[in-house]
Amino acid sequence: MSGGQDSCCSWLKERGFDPRGNLVKPIKSIRSDVFFTLRITTAMHEACYEGNLGVCKWLLDHGEGDTIDLKDNYGTTPMMFACLKGHLACVQWLWENGAEVRTNSLKSRKTPLSLSSVQHPDVAQWLILHEAAT
Repeated sequence: MSGGQDSCCSWLKERGFDPRGNLVKPIKSIRSDVFFTLRITTAMHEACYEGNLGVCKWLLDHGEGDTIDLKDNYGTTPMMFACLKGHLACVQWLWENGAEVRTNSLKSRKTPLSLSSVQHPDVAQWLILHEAAT
């Protein structure tokens, strides 16, 4: 294995993913002392949330291209996570690889543009230039 592949595999394992197979996992999101929700996420979602472009590329190279536009059980795509966290390089890479910018989440009806517009104006401006839905 190359050094890049080793680091990607380590990153995935540290987050509970199996780089040889299971790249989907449930995550408990604690809301209060009594209630919690279960969020289903993919490795692509998590890599975009953290802005790890190297892992995004590794996942695409290893057959995870179908997760680029996959919505989690809240209707959030990897593009939305990258926009929310202001990871412009991930946003650009996702778009270059066919990710949709004209989409909204199921729960909040937020778009990539609305998720980025307040805290990440550089991402919002890039999305506007690429005709993202408002």
